[in-house]
Amino acid sequence: MTNALATTIKLDPALAEMMGTSVTQAKASIARLALQQTAIMGVEEINGKKVKTEVVPVGAYRLNNTDGSIVYSEDVTVRVFAKRMHWGMWDSEAKVMYKTVMANDVYNDLKDTKGGFNLGRPSGYVKDWEALPKATKDIMRAVKRVTVIMGEVTMNDPKDEQGNPVGSDPSTPTPFLMEVRSTQGTKNINEALAKITRKGLLPIQYTMLLTADVTTKPDGGELGTTTVTLLDEASVTEADQDLVRSFFDYISRTNTYVLDKWSENNSAKLSKEDADLVGSFVNVEAAD
Repeated sequence: MTNALATTIKLDPALAEMMGTSVTQAKASIARLALQQTAIMGVEEINGKKVKTEVVPVGAYRLNNTDGSIVYSEDVTVRVFAKRMHWGMWDSEAKVMYKTVMANDVYNDLKDTKGGFNLGRPSGYVKDWEALPKATKDIMRAVKRVTVIMGEVTMNDPKDEQGNPVGSDPSTPTPFLMEVRSTQGTKNINEALAKITRKGLLPIQYTMLLTADVTTKPDGGELGTTTVTLLDEASVTEADQDLVRSFFDYISRTNTYVLDKWSENNSAKLSKEDADLVGSFVNVEAAD
């Protein structure tokens, strides 16, 4: 596989300075893994005729690399180094993604970039959905639970958007981040991680195969959902431990950004003492 799929996380200058080195990158950059929800069509010549055909199907995995290249594979092999959760909401009018801090779970109130908590979503279990006001229902539909997994991914059959093979060494893994929003996809990931835990191991000590279950929606379109199969145990190297630290640094800096936006949106509303008091009500784990 080409170097485009062997990208490591770039350390920001502040962290590098603490480690006694220096780098020129301004911020961390991580390849993004996602499930393709729209088929990519291409043209193939069959018996001298050009025929429109599906090149990348719904349910394939898409890896957006840090150098701007994009690679697809119908299944991928991953190791999970870290997992966090947050609430997220896309504002289509402002074209802005609002989010809360990342935490181990979303059972507590989490500060968000809008200056509130949980992006306005009520905390705790809702016993009677029908009794909720329409405005509250609309918020709960718009605000999605996001499961974030970070680790290393191997694109098992890497191709470009024309369906051409990419690279020559598919064994080279790439540090990645993936956001899973579907309820079933999150359940499948959590069940696989729980199986590893019951074996007395950490997720980083196992490889997993990610595929997709593709179903037909009421409107006739297709929907891909992440499915997980446990593969083999894996040894943990010193390089793996360095990468874990880099992921946790990313989590910490992302949460710092969210908390700074929360403070900006509340600076005109609360005195410092009041803001500190509100902050003490919510205990969020930024990083291990």
